[in-house]
Amino acid sequence: NSNTTNPLNINLKSFAEIESIENLTDKSSEKINITPKKKYGISSFSLSSIREKKEWNKQNKNIEIDSSPEKFNQEDLIKEWNNYYLKKIENGEQNIASILKINSPSLKEDIIINYQVPLLINKVELEKELNHLVPFLKLKLSNSRISVNIILNQSSEEKKYIYTKNEKFIRLKEINPSIETLRKEFDLEI
Repeated sequence: NSNTTNPLNINLKSFAEIESIENLTDKSSEKINITPKKKYGISSFSLSSIREKKEWNKQNKNIEIDSSPEKFNQEDLIKEWNNYYLKKIENGEQNIASILKINSPSLKEDIIINYQVPLLINKVELEKELNHLVPFLKLKLSNSRISVNIILNQSSEEKKYIYTKNEKFIRLKEINPSIETLRKEFDLEI
């Protein structure tokens, strides 16, 4: 009767294996220190988070204060903009890279960078990217006061599509008025 010798119905074989493993670890001269990895971040409601935030602010306070920012020009801006574009291409981020090449950035008031995009979706995507783009530009151009404005530049004129032969001829006549004289001279129909 195994229940009388083992009332809890525990597998005794596993106890024997554990004992033999403990005996092996006692005999070995090596000690293995296992430190648990931090699996989760600190809760924002804990005292530790307040301490972490204060330490982070102390470290980044020196970075934010730049008593003498360097001046840069349009050429420097375009050079670093293109470097950021190449970095995005290397990382396989073609979508944001293509948005960065839609237009050239323009420098206003020495620290304000204006960038025009044609579609709202381009503006939204680029605004998400500003968290990476602006620090990159600040670092590379040695100026912590840089800001980027994304301007939605939708043309007020809607594209006119040309469907009929008459509409095509009128459009060609707008581009080159001498077509009308050619049509009359050869007595051509539209």
